[in-house]
Amino acid sequence: MKQKLSKFGLLLSIIALFLPAAAQAENTVYGKLQVALEHIDDETDASDYWDVVSHDSRFGVKGSMDTDTESLKVIYQMEWAIDVTDEANSSDDHIKARNQFVGLEGEFGQVIVGRNDTPFKASQGKLDLFNDYFDMKLLMAGGENRESNIIQYASPEIADAVTVTIMAQPGEDPTSEDENGVADATSASIAYDSDSLYVALALDDGMDGQDVKGTRLSATWKIGDFGLGAMLQSTDWNTTDDEEVALISAYYKIDKLKLKAQFGHTDNYRGIATNFAGDENTADYSAIGFDYSLSKKTTLGAYLGNLEGGDNLFVDPLIGGPYSKDVLGIILIHSF
Repeated sequence: MKQKLSKFGLLLSIIALFLPAAAQAENTVYGKLQVALEHIDDETDASDYWDVVSHDSRFGVKGSMDTDTESLKVIYQMEWAIDVTDEANSSDDHIKARNQFVGLEGEFGQVIVGRNDTPFKASQGKLDLFNDYFDMKLLMAGGENRESNIIQYASPEIADAVTVTIMAQPGEDPTSEDENGVADATSASIAYDSDSLYVALALDDGMDGQDVKGTRLSATWKIGDFGLGAMLQSTDWNTTDDEEVALISAYYKIDKLKLKAQFGHTDNYRGIATNFAGDENTADYSAIGFDYSLSKKTTLGAYLGNLEGGDNLFVDPLIGGPYSKDVLGIILIHSF
């Protein structure tokens, strides 16, 4: 336990080191606390139960600093996930790495090295209205990745609206002729982003495993207080059938209240058409809820979510099913 506490103290010390340098660099210490009270009915458990859950609460530091070269600056970010409800206080789940990188930014665009969400994952934009607590990654086996040991390039905006992002990951295997290059796994996206319309096409190659490929098309549309979103994704798992995912979302704002709903369907979860029991490996997802803005930094929300499938989505699609999970939650989100 002392070792874990020392690790936490070290992280705080690292962040504190950036504070005196504020006069020379643009630093931001930030965080988000997302804590929910949930009633969970999960078929993998003996009975339904109540739980207090920390959903990807986090803290970090990010910033930039000018270099001696004109129009060139260093950019950096170090972010950790914190489980503020962890009963053990010192478990391996208490502090986990999130996006952490250093890079250069200029008229040419931006280059970073370290750990980061893939362009494939980031291409969803603001489509997922229940992100972090009953989000769309429950619906799919691939695509939602944060990768280590990456090199990423993002272009400057083209025509003030289009951005191209490319990530490469070395194989780092000196014993393999096929997995020792600088870009054995890649992820890329091209996104158009205007005031009302966002559209992105993304491709993954090898990020979920050797020769696994993914394609994702995402779009969101805003008109006044109303918003719509849609996503289509296909993942080739080197099996007979590709995993196919479809998701739609919608919201409507009424003053400080935001009503939202999201629905999705998956065929051939992890590329397996049927399990041993003969059931189809499909998954159906639905979530409805609302956010109420208490202030610019604080939101109170409630949600009802359901996930159903012909396989056990959290263990192995070959084990069998059916599987279902229902969640009723109240969440408090505060950013700083």
